Amino acid sequence: MQWEVDLHNDFVPEDRALHKDVQDELLAHVALLEQFGPQLGRPRVDTLNGSRHLEHEGIEI
Repeated sequence: MQWEVDLHNDFVPEDRALHKDVQDELLAHVALLEQFGPQLGRPRVDTLNGSRHLEHEGIEI
């Protein structure tokens, strides 16, 4: 299953201000998250309590 990762619009200017190496590292983490979703685990992802998206996808918290 391919997961969709959305970055908040408020983050875009901050992302553009980051050093290129940091932007590349962030994109690599996003790609991993898209591939593995919440099963990726720590330290890259953590539980989001009360998310309607997790409940919608049928993932138990």
